[in-house]
Amino acid sequence: MNTPTTGKKLTRVEKLIRAAFAELLQTKDFPKIKVSEIISRAEVSRSAFYAHYLDIYDLIGQIEQELFDGVQTRMQQVQASGTEYRTCRDESEITGKYESTYFEYIQEQRIWWELFMAGKGRADFVQRLTHVIFTQLWESAQRWRDPKDPSIPQMTSLVMASWTYVGVISYWLETGMKESPLDMGRGLAVYWYRFLYPG
Repeated sequence: MNTPTTGKKLTRVEKLIRAAFAELLQTKDFPKIKVSEIISRAEVSRSAFYAHYLDIYDLIGQIEQELFDGVQTRMQQVQASGTEYRTCRDESEITGKYESTYFEYIQEQRIWWELFMAGKGRADFVQRLTHVIFTQLWESAQRWRDPKDPSIPQMTSLVMASWTYVGVISYWLETGMKESPLDMGRGLAVYWYRFLYPG
């Protein structure tokens, strides 16, 4: 049994529970999955499940939050590292080395991203992911913005950029992750370069 994780240190029991849950999500809608099915497939006791999770909603909620935290952490790291598109002379100099960390993380957590982005978890996962990305972009814009610069992205622009991230992630997952994380990172960095410095 494969053990999908989100990067959090998991106990052996948590790994078994999450692996069973991921398998069930591939064939059943989330609301129809019962704790009894998870513990049967994971071969753990009911008390072992409840020692880690309040219920199935707590289980999926913890996994989702870990994914959101992972994206947010990587966005903060990229923003702190000084992205290439702010310092390069033209887009041919952009490598995508910083932005590729988003895609490396998604690749590491592939099973969860494929399931949740395909609507196999809670219906509002994509909407909440977009909100996490928007919040991080908004905070970043407030740090580097020049109040005298009229080209600063406004709220609408940041909303569109947030949905662009989500669309790029969806595309990559739906096409079987054919491009490397570095190629995807470069594409995202070039997008930002063109967005911030049109013409």
